Amino acid sequence: MRKKVLIICETVSGGVRKHIVNLLQYLSPERFEVAIAYGEKRADQIFMNFAHENKERYRFYPVSALVREVRVLKDLKATWQLKKIMSEFQPDIIHCHSSKAGGAGRLAALFYRRKKIIYTPHGYIMQYPYISERKKRFYGLLERFLGRFTDYTINVSKGEQAVGLRHNVFHSHKSVIIYNGVEEREVPDQRIKKKIVIGTLARFDQSKDPEAFLEIAKAVVGGNPNVEVWYAGDGEYFKEEFLETIEHFPRVKYCGFLSSTDQFLNEIDLYLSTSLHEALPYSVIEAMAMRKPVVATNVDGNNELVIHEYNGFLFTPGQVDEAVCYLEKLVNDPSTACKFQENSYQLFKEKFHIQAMINRLEELYEK
Repeated sequence: MRKKVLIICETVSGGVRKHIVNLLQYLSPERFEVAIAYGEKRADQIFMNFAHENKERYRFYPVSALVREVRVLKDLKATWQLKKIMSEFQPDIIHCHSSKAGGAGRLAALFYRRKKIIYTPHGYIMQYPYISERKKRFYGLLERFLGRFTDYTINVSKGEQAVGLRHNVFHSHKSVIIYNGVEEREVPDQRIKKKIVIGTLARFDQSKDPEAFLEIAKAVVGGNPNVEVWYAGDGEYFKEEFLETIEHFPRVKYCGFLSSTDQFLNEIDLYLSTSLHEALPYSVIEAMAMRKPVVATNVDGNNELVIHEYNGFLFTPGQVDEAVCYLEKLVNDPSTACKFQENSYQLFKEKFHIQAMINRLEELYEK
C-alpha cells in the first residue's frame, strides 16, 4: 500500500520550487502518493504551469492564508486551512519546507492525528547576517519549540545542520543531511569563443548581494575587454539601480527571468555567486553539472559545493577585490579553468546527483 505524503511550502519559486518539483517528479509513484499545499500567492509561473500539466497526477492545494509576512491572524488561518487539508488527504507523512510552512504546517499537524513530521528548513533565519541578534535568538527559540514536534529535520548542508545544533533546534539523532541534487545535463561540445562570459542566476534580493555583483562586474569588464558578465533573475531589490548602472557598461548584461537555465549555463564560461548566506544553492549545483568553474562567497552551502582551488575559488562576502582577482585568474589561465571544469562535474556526479537525493529521502520516508 502506498504511503501518502503531504508536502507543505509557503513559496514555490526559485530554488525551493526546483526542490519541490524534483520531489514530485522523482519520488516513486508505486510507493508514494503525493499532494502539495502551497502559498496561493507565492507560486511562480513555472510552478503554475507544472501544476496545470500534472493536475491529474498529484493533488494541489493552494492555501490563501499562507503568506511570507508574519501576521498572527493570517498565520492562525493558514494553520486551520492546513488542518482541513490534512483531514481530507489523510497523509501518513507531513513534510514541511522552509520556516513559514514549517511553523504553520507543524502546528496544524499537532491538531491532526499525529503522523510522521519531517521538516526541511532550506536555510535558517539565524543564518542571515543582516538581522539583529535579538531576532536570531527569537527565531532560534521558535525553531527549538517546533523541533519538539518534529520526527526528523532534513538539513541540506553540514553548515545548516551546525546552525541547528548550535541553537539547540533538534537533537543530533533527529537530523539527517540530504544534499540537494539535480539531473544530469547534456553539455554540448565546446566551441572556440572570442569572449569569456561570467554569469549568475539569482533573484534581486538582499541575500544575493546584487550590489557586490555589480561592483565585481564593473571591475572585471573594465580590465578585460574580452569578458562579458551576465545576470539572470527577477525581483525588485536593487533592480532599478542595477539597470540604470549597466546602461554605462554594455558588457554587463541583464538577461531577465529565465524559465529554463540550461541555455544560459551553456553560454557562460564561469559561474559567480555573491550570496551572503545559502542553504545549498541549486544554481551552483546546476553550474557544476554543466562543467563550470565556480567563484563563490565562502558561506554555508557554497563552501560544500566549491572546494577552494579544486573546482573554483571561495572569497569573503562583500570583498569585491578578492572576487575580481579570482575571476581574472581563471580568465587568464585557461588550463586551470579547464581543470576546474572537470572537477566541478566529477564533484557533482559524486555527491549532488538527483537520484542520490531521492534515494535518501525515500529511505527516510520508509523509516
